[in-house]
Amino acid sequence: MEKARSRKIFRKVRQGNSDFALISESAEKIIPLPSSSLPEAHTQSSPSPEYLIFEADDISDYSDNNLSTQSNLSDSDSEQSNTESSASDLRGWALKHNITFSALGDLLEILNRHRNFDLPKVPRTLLCTPRSTTIEKVEPGEYVHFEWISSVEKLIQVPTADYIKIQINIDGIPLYKSSTRQFWPILAKIVEYNQVVVIGIYSGFGKPTNINNFLRQFVNEFNTIEQSSNLKLKISAIVCDVPARSFILRTKCHNGYSSCGKCDIKGEYLDNRVTFPPGNYNLRNNENFRSKLDTAHHNQASIIELLPIDLVEDVPVDFMHLVCLGVTRKLLFLWVKGKKCPGRLRPYQVDQLSTNLLKIKTSIPKEFSRKPRPIRDLEHWKATEYRQFILYTGPTVLKKILAPQFYQHFLCFHVAITILANPNTYLSKNNYAQELLIYFVNNFGELYGKKYNSHNLHNLLHLSRDCIRHGPLDQFSAFPFENKLQQIKRLVRSPSLPLQQVYRRLVEREKIDLSSFKQPVCQVSFFQVDINSPECFKVFHFVETDEVEIIPINWLSASKNKCWWPPYNSSERQSKAVMSGDTPNQQVWLSFDVKVLGGGKIFGSYNQAKNNVGKALGETDPEFESDLEVTGRGQRHKKTVHLPSPGDSDSEEEPPKMKQNRSIPTKTIPPPPQYFSLVGEGFQSEKEDGHESSLPGPSDPPSPTNSQQYQGTLSSEQVLSSSHELESRSIPQAEDIDTTFGRDNGTLPNAGNLEFQKWMVRQMNVMKAQLRQLQESVDVLVSNYNWGTKTGGQNEKFPVGLLPVDDESDLKKLEDFAKASRITLITELQKGIRATKDVKIATQRILAKLLTDKYASSYNWIGSRGPKSPFSKSWMKHIIYEAIQGLENLGNADDDEIWEAIKNWLKNSNKRIESDRKKLEKSNAALPLRNTGPESDN
Repeated sequence: MEKARSRKIFRKVRQGNSDFALISESAEKIIPLPSSSLPEAHTQSSPSPEYLIFEADDISDYSDNNLSTQSNLSDSDSEQSNTESSASDLRGWALKHNITFSALGDLLEILNRHRNFDLPKVPRTLLCTPRSTTIEKVEPGEYVHFEWISSVEKLIQVPTADYIKIQINIDGIPLYKSSTRQFWPILAKIVEYNQVVVIGIYSGFGKPTNINNFLRQFVNEFNTIEQSSNLKLKISAIVCDVPARSFILRTKCHNGYSSCGKCDIKGEYLDNRVTFPPGNYNLRNNENFRSKLDTAHHNQASIIELLPIDLVEDVPVDFMHLVCLGVTRKLLFLWVKGKKCPGRLRPYQVDQLSTNLLKIKTSIPKEFSRKPRPIRDLEHWKATEYRQFILYTGPTVLKKILAPQFYQHFLCFHVAITILANPNTYLSKNNYAQELLIYFVNNFGELYGKKYNSHNLHNLLHLSRDCIRHGPLDQFSAFPFENKLQQIKRLVRSPSLPLQQVYRRLVEREKIDLSSFKQPVCQVSFFQVDINSPECFKVFHFVETDEVEIIPINWLSASKNKCWWPPYNSSERQSKAVMSGDTPNQQVWLSFDVKVLGGGKIFGSYNQAKNNVGKALGETDPEFESDLEVTGRGQRHKKTVHLPSPGDSDSEEEPPKMKQNRSIPTKTIPPPPQYFSLVGEGFQSEKEDGHESSLPGPSDPPSPTNSQQYQGTLSSEQVLSSSHELESRSIPQAEDIDTTFGRDNGTLPNAGNLEFQKWMVRQMNVMKAQLRQLQESVDVLVSNYNWGTKTGGQNEKFPVGLLPVDDESDLKKLEDFAKASRITLITELQKGIRATKDVKIATQRILAKLLTDKYASSYNWIGSRGPKSPFSKSWMKHIIYEAIQGLENLGNADDDEIWEAIKNWLKNSNKRIESDRKKLEKSNAALPLRNTGPESDN
C-alpha cells in the first residue's frame, strides 16, 4: 500500500513545478535535506507509516526502484512474518479438522496462485510429516513406539509436585467390522491435567501373543527415566477392563474359578457359568501377588512386575466397564429381556419406562453428551448413557414401574455409586456406600437368580476400597482413554498401512498446540482483553475451611483446583492484596483446595464481583443460596462470603482468614441394611440376635463409636430368606464413618456427641411415624382389594351373555363392563383354573372363555395377513396377563410363555372351527335315521 501511495505522489510531482515545490517544502519541514544531490536510502530507524520521508534534490530521478529499496528490509520482514503466520494457521486448521492430503494439496495450489501467499506446495511440508516410521516386529503384528516423555514435558512446563502421577491404560480396539485387524495402544493419562498421551501402538490380526515383548520397551524406558531423568513420574493406577487386566498381568480371566484380582474367593459352576456367591474371603496384597502364592490365580510371570507399583491396589476396578457397561446394563437387560426373570417388566411397563425417559429428554442440560433414548435402543446405548441412568435418571423413571423390593434394591446401588462418584462424599461416606453395596450384592441372587452372581457383581465389593486410594470414581475410569481410542481410530484413512498412518498423524499433531487457536475474548492491534489479568475476579469455595471468597484469577494454580492465599495477619494487608491482585509468592503463600462457584463467571472488578456474587451463586449454585450472608461487624453466619471494602480497613470487620472445623451441611442419608466388620485381612460377618427387619426398617439409634472397620460380605447362610428379610444388627449411621482401611490411610473422627445422638433420636421418631402412616395406607389398600375380589366373585354377579365375545358389539359391551368392574371380569375368567400349574393350559382356557373361535379367527398377534386385527394391541391382552398373574401357582409366569400360548391359540382357531364342523356333520348324519318317520309321511 505504501508503494502505491508513493507512485501516486510522484505522478503528481511530474505534472508541474507548482506541485513539486509544494511537496519539496513539505518534505524539508520533516527532515533536513542532505548535501548530496543524489537520492540515498534513509539510514535511520524505519519511518512511521503515517508519512513518507524522501530526499527533495533531483526528485525527478527518484524512480519506483529507488523507492522500493527504501522499505525493502521492513517489508520483507513483515511479509515473511505474515507467511509464517498463515502457514501456522493453515496447519492448525488442517490438523484440527483431519483434512486429507488430497484436499489440502488442492487448497495449497489455489492459494499459491495469488501473490499474497507463499506457502509450501505439498501438504507433507506444511504439516511437517515424518519421512519414515520405525516399526518393530511383535508377533503376530507390528509395534511402533512414540516419544511420549517429550509430550509429557511439553504439557507440564512447571511441575507443581515432587512427582507427576500418571495412569496407564492398555486395551484393544477393532479397526473394521469386516476384518480382524485391531490396535492395542498403550496410553498414559497425566492425572493433574487430565490429558492422555500415546506411548505405543500395536497393530495386527489378533492381540499380541507375548505380552512381555509387547510391553518391554515401555517398561524399560519408564524404569530408566525413574532413575536418571529430572522428570519424576509415578504410575498411580493401571486402568483397564477385566479381560485386559488378566491379559497384561497373565492371570486367570473373569470366567475362571480364581479370577478375582482383589481377593481369593473361589467361584462355583452353576447353570453353565461360573458364579461368585456371597461368602468369606481374604484380600490379596502385593507381596503375595508377586510371590504367586495362589497358583490357581496366576498363569505366568508378567513384565509388568518390573514396574514400581502395587499390583493389587494400583490395578483398580474400572467404573466404566464394571458399573456402567457391567452391572447397570445387566439390570436393564434383566428388566426388559430377562428369561424367566422374576423382575422382568411387562410390555406396557417397558413402554411406560421409555415414555418416562423421553419426557425428561428436554430437561437434560447440555453438560451431558447424550440425551436419553427409548428402551428399544437399549442394545445401542453407550457407556455415558448408562452412567447417566444410574446416577441421575434411573430413580425417577423407574418409580412406580419396578416392584417395591426391586426398586428398593436398585436405590441402594444408585445411592452407593452416587456417594463414590461425588468428590465431597467418597471419603466421608465411604463406609456407608460399602454397606449398601454389600446389601445389593448379597440380595441380587435372591431377587434375580443365583446364576447372575457374576464376576462384575462380586467386584462391586472392592469399589469403595479403590476409591479410598484413587479418589472419586471418575478419576480412575476408562472414559478419557476410550475417547482417545476413538480419536486414534478416526486417524486411519485407508486400509493400507494403518499403523504408519496413525504414527504420522500423531507426530504431526505433536508439532502444533491446537489450544493456541483459543484466542482472547477480544483482540485487535491496539486493544486486547486478558482473561487471566489480576484485575479479573472469580468466586471460589475453599473446600478445607468451607468458606467462600472472591479472589483474583492469577491466584489460581495451573491445575485450576488450588488457590494461593497471602499469609498476612493484618486484615488491611489481606484486603489490599485481594483487591490489587498481588502476584503470589509461592514460596511463602499458603495453598488451598478450591472449587469454582457461580458457573465460572468472570467479574471485571472487585466491586462488580462484590455486588453480584449473591445473584451469581443463587442462579448457578442453589445449595449456597440460602447460606450466603455478608459478614457483619465481627460476626460470622453460616457460609461466609468475605468482601473487604476499599478504604474500610480500620473497621472491626472480620478479616478474610481461613477458618477451621467447618463442615458443609448434608442431607440425611437413610441407614443401610446391615453392618459388617473386617477382621485382619479377611472379610467376616458379625451377627446380633434379637432383631429382624428389612432394609427400610429403622432400629434404635446406636451410639457412634470409633472402632468401626472396613466391611466385607455375608456368608452364604446369611443371605436373604424367601421374604427378602435380613437378620439386622447394629446399623451404622450415615454420619458415623470411619475410614481406617489400612496402614497407609488415616482415620476420620466421628461425631459421637450428645447433640448428635439427640438429633438421631428425633430423626428415628420421624421415620417411625412416617412408616406407621405408610403401613396404615397399605392396610387400607389390601382390604379394599380383598373386598373387591370377594364381591366380584360373590355379591356382584357376572352378567349373563357377555362371554364369550362373538362380534364387535359384544366386544364393546365387554369393554364397557371391564372399565367399571375389571376385578369382576378377571375373577370370572379365573374360575375353574385356579389350581392349574401350566401357563399354556391356563391361557388357552381363559381365551376359550373370552372369545369364540369364529371371532378369534379375525385376530392374530401382530395384525398381518389381510384384514386381521393385532391382538397385541388389544386391551384384552392385559386382562389375560392380570388373570394369569393373579393365579397362586402362576404368579411369576414368563411373558414369553403367555405370548406363545396366545399366538398358537389364535393361529389354530380355524382348525378348531373345521374340527367342530366335522363333528357337527357326523352328528347331523345320524339325525335323519331317527327323524325319517315324519319325513317319509310327507
